[in-house]
Amino acid sequence: MQPFLIWVVDFQSGAWISGRTGYYVVGSDQMGPMGKEAIAFDKMADAKKFAAAHGGKLITFTGVTSDKIKA
Repeated sequence: MQPFLIWVVDFQSGAWISGRTGYYVVGSDQMGPMGKEAIAFDKMADAKKFAAAHGGKLITFTGVTSDKIKA
């Protein structure tokens, strides 16, 4: 069974957003509360700006895997 709702917190605003429509930066120099994480953003422009400042790769929900987060 697949999860119906997936919520994540936007890194910029702290607001809850749909995990399916968010943009993620993996492999940055920033650690999340649980260590290495996919940093979530509601807007692609914010994710691109973060990746430019902190490194990492921009991906969408379907690209998020544990292997990419650990890398």
